[in-house]
Amino acid sequence: MIAKARTGVDFFDERYGGAYRGRSLLVTGKSGSGKSILALQFLVQGLKQGERCLLLSGRPAADVVLYGHALNLPLSEAVESGHLIVLEYNDYVPGRSEALLTIPPDGFVQLQEIIQSNGVQRVALDTCLPWVTAASPANLAEHVFSFVRAFDRLATTTLLTLPKPVSPIAYRLKSVLEDTVPIAITLQLESEERRLWLVTKYLGEARLDDGTEFVIAAGIGLRRAPPVMAPVDSEVAEKTAPAPLSGPHALKPEPTSSELPVAVPPSSSSLRVRFSKVVLGPKASLGDASTPSASATVSEKASSPDDQRSFRSGSTALR
Repeated sequence: MIAKARTGVDFFDERYGGAYRGRSLLVTGKSGSGKSILALQFLVQGLKQGERCLLLSGRPAADVVLYGHALNLPLSEAVESGHLIVLEYNDYVPGRSEALLTIPPDGFVQLQEIIQSNGVQRVALDTCLPWVTAASPANLAEHVFSFVRAFDRLATTTLLTLPKPVSPIAYRLKSVLEDTVPIAITLQLESEERRLWLVTKYLGEARLDDGTEFVIAAGIGLRRAPPVMAPVDSEVAEKTAPAPLSGPHALKPEPTSSELPVAVPPSSSSLRVRFSKVVLGPKASLGDASTPSASATVSEKASSPDDQRSFRSGSTALR
């Protein structure tokens, strides 16, 4: 039987059973379409199942956890307990030329050591662009295939996000990635009120769905949009409306705005974010979760291999 892993997106998991366990899925979409929220939702689902998770983000690691806090997603607790490792790219700048986004060859070796030494089972790369950009377009297909297969060998269930392509080479990259991974999803942002989830590839499925409208809900992430109710004629509504209840069963009036409870925002002290320290280099491991990692950005030309760094956890860098 083929093992699958729930993604946390209910309408997708109910239709397909989730993603293939130990394999990659690709999510493409423009900025604001929900890719980063989906990556967090994907990891939260893994945490609920007792999996060790890792997030590598194009955003500062501190911002990622605060972002999750704003959505009521329990990331900071998972980081402090050591069940979630948050890394950030050191030199990634959105919009920079694809030719400048490549990661040094030893970058994947270090990431692999972190994954294996910490027993990570679920990974989200938000974005995967620095990993899959090839120095030579002629080697793009081989480069992407090797990258995806490397994660397959690690047996992690991996979510890869990719910005919406805007150049010919970016479109080719998207096409090569979709050909390589078993599952490909596109998030379309048609308006602030209308977002569409499209499964463009699901290996083994003869018929894909026509797309699902979704909304972003606090504490959940992506979920199916509620059905739009057809407008009701006012005269018909008055004739068919039930008579109001009287006596002891009468409905009490709605409270006025002055009577409603006021939500008190959490104090700044409750928003403390601490990161598990990741010791990088030949032996990657988790340190004391109560000790924030110190800032360290070391040149790639360091004299000792132990001084070279490819990742940052909290404020420690990923090149």
